[in-house]
Amino acid sequence: MEKQLTVRFNILLVGSVLLCDLLLSAFFLVSLRATLIDGLNRSGREIASALGAVIASDILLDDRFTISDQLERTMEKNPEVRYILVTYPDGRILSSTFADGLPEGLLALREKDDTEPHIYRSSDGPIREILYPIDDGITGYLRIGLTEREARALVERRGRELFFVLLLLMLLATFLATRYAKLLGALQQKERLRIRLIGQLFSAREKERRRISRELHDETSQSMVSILAYLRILHGKLVTPEQRELLQEARELTSETLQGLKRLAADLHPPLLEDLGLLVAIEKYIDALQRTHEELTMEWKTQGDFAGLDRTLALVAYRSVQEGLTNIVRHAKASHAQVRLFATDEELRIEIADDGVGFEKEAAEKARLDRHLGLVSMAERAELLEGSFSVESAPGAGTRLFLCLPRKKERKT
Repeated sequence: MEKQLTVRFNILLVGSVLLCDLLLSAFFLVSLRATLIDGLNRSGREIASALGAVIASDILLDDRFTISDQLERTMEKNPEVRYILVTYPDGRILSSTFADGLPEGLLALREKDDTEPHIYRSSDGPIREILYPIDDGITGYLRIGLTEREARALVERRGRELFFVLLLLMLLATFLATRYAKLLGALQQKERLRIRLIGQLFSAREKERRRISRELHDETSQSMVSILAYLRILHGKLVTPEQRELLQEARELTSETLQGLKRLAADLHPPLLEDLGLLVAIEKYIDALQRTHEELTMEWKTQGDFAGLDRTLALVAYRSVQEGLTNIVRHAKASHAQVRLFATDEELRIEIADDGVGFEKEAAEKARLDRHLGLVSMAERAELLEGSFSVESAPGAGTRLFLCLPRKKERKT
């Protein structure tokens, strides 16, 4: 699993870095070449402008020796210049740097209005020929051939540098992806362990609740019933009214204690949940809570088919409703509460709402740190079943709890 995660992260991260670098590199190289070519054209025009100013009078005097000498000097000072042609206004060649005539492929004549650089393919690579008019073409024209070799060499050099930078970035991305995947894998393993421990804790807690509930019901409650029977017998043997009144008070207190033990046993592990199902257990719990808290009006609604809920899902749903209503009774100061259950083939949704005082997120975090863990317990139960839990609340606006639990095959608690 960790190996697969590492491979996926490597593919994702390295692929993303590679794609971004390729796009950026292509953009950079294209922009660099365009900039260099533009600079080459501008340099050619500047050379032509300076040379034209020098040889303008020589062209008018037809001083070919002086013109040829200026052309050679210009070639020596500007290594990017491969050839220079000086032409009359009609395009005929007056002087050039070619000793043996024009090479094959080079145009003998250029149109006067052809201002775009002409590309000449030579053995030295592409040559960009700039056509420059001297005195607006009245005196003549200069045709200067500029080699792209330096520009191309610079682009290739930058391309190689980018390639090595890209390679280093990919290696770094691979290292980071592997490192991150390992950390994420370890984190996921810890999370799975935490969920498993929560499940074990939940299971152990429910088993302990069942044991205590059974002991309260089978042993303590029966002992209380026996005490009531003895008190009834003793009541018949007493003589004075004062004695009988005191004993009657003891019987009533014992009876109330017995009822309290039965409610406690039912809260610890409601037998109705296993015998009659989730809805009946929740309904009975709400009825009992309503009787002890008459100031709180409770509304109870269901929708969907609740048949076939597995034991763990039903138990988590019951505990969540129990916890949510307990929080309302203890903290919300509400006058109305609402519980809604929605069942589909895929999930069970629970909504618990009240019109109480509400709270801010900071208050919820403080309660968690103070070990008031009601909401945390509900979230952990939802997480245990791969569900979700959320809270909406604001001061003075009440609280709404949302719990979504997926329905799966039967689980064992």
